[in-house]
Amino acid sequence: MSEESLSRNYKYMFQKLRDIRDVLANKIEDLGATLKNCYSIEEFASTSLPAQENVILLGQICCDSNGKLNAKSVVLEGDLEYSCGMQVPVDLSELREYSLFPGQVVVMEGINSTGRKLVASKLYEGVPLPFYRPEEQDDISDEQQMVLVACGPYTTSDSLTYEPLLDLIEIVKRDKPDVCILLGPFLDSKHEQVESYQLIGTFEEVFKRCLKGIIEGTRGLNTQLVFVPSLRDVHHEYVYPQPPFVFPEISKEDRQRVHLVPDPCTLNINGVVFGLTSTDIIFHMGTEEISSIVFYLVSTAAIPEDLENIIGEQLSQLCLQETVNQLA
Repeated sequence: MSEESLSRNYKYMFQKLRDIRDVLANKIEDLGATLKNCYSIEEFASTSLPAQENVILLGQICCDSNGKLNAKSVVLEGDLEYSCGMQVPVDLSELREYSLFPGQVVVMEGINSTGRKLVASKLYEGVPLPFYRPEEQDDISDEQQMVLVACGPYTTSDSLTYEPLLDLIEIVKRDKPDVCILLGPFLDSKHEQVESYQLIGTFEEVFKRCLKGIIEGTRGLNTQLVFVPSLRDVHHEYVYPQPPFVFPEISKEDRQRVHLVPDPCTLNINGVVFGLTSTDIIFHMGTEEISSIVFYLVSTAAIPEDLENIIGEQLSQLCLQETVNQLA
């Protein structure tokens, strides 16, 4: 267990504002130190200090209003060490390529002649995390491992009989994967029968019957089951990061193969690390992100062949930011 892991009960949403500030400041400082070493940057400048020559600033992307981010509303909020958290508006007209979203930690180079506007000319990309290297004590098997991943909801839009889930269980029985990762929602808060409460029993009871059916339906297969909650699981805690499901009814014979994990989490499966979250962060980024590529598509009405790479770029940004949810 790492030092950051929780080892006791914790009341979420009771954090002090000072603690939240420190976490955000540490995030900016850590990524800034990585970029500083990678690109051999001598020193960062202050966002509020006028300079007639190019300066390099560290901070995170913000919006100057309550609306959505756009090319005219970008603000760089500086770090605490160099800028004391001071903000400066950013002019993106000199940047040929950019992809920005609220909360993104960036290093920008440009001219801040008045201390009141940065004309950005260069955006430093993040540094990819190294691949996980198994440690000596890791029990790594030479045999090929099969991992099956499925996402909820596991019902049709007009019924809660879980027929798609029954079909999934049959696939598990047929393929016999080593690990089956199931991401919520298991009882979708947006299902019409849930919204109108056309249920036999409570939300908790319906959910427990669902999990019981999965566990019993795969018994004897030697398949490890991993259950990841969702913010749309109507019976569960509506907070992110989300704690694991509570299901004390798991029988003794199933406890070794049933794993209830939080959202988000990382799993080490035979020396390969999986990052899991049921939150559609790519969709959320798509609604908040501004990009020179998207601007090109809109202005020219063109559809380049590599349009699908936009999603790949968003995934890359998550890796460069070293988090599964960077949106502020």
